[in-house]
Amino acid sequence: MRLFSVLKMSSIKKVYAHKGIEKATVESAVVLDETHMKGLQVKLSEMTGKQIELRNIINKDVIGGLLLRVGDKVVDGSIRRRLSDIQDDLAQIIV
Repeated sequence: MRLFSVLKMSSIKKVYAHKGIEKATVESAVVLDETHMKGLQVKLSEMTGKQIELRNIINKDVIGGLLLRVGDKVVDGSIRRRLSDIQDDLAQIIV
């Protein structure tokens, strides 16, 4: 059964690649409405030159902002990442 699943996923990836479709996910603390999802989908499509199949995943750890994954690329626009960056910057300050 596992082999069948692997073969099925491989075939789906090849079909998507052939048709110029890219799967993407957007993680957010809350459900994104249709307007925001469509806007992201259009923008990502313009950036990649591919048709984007976008899925919204609710992740309470995001706190605020968005975490985008398109193929093997990740864009972390979350507040958690920004706070982590600030913490790192403050740790670099020599007093």
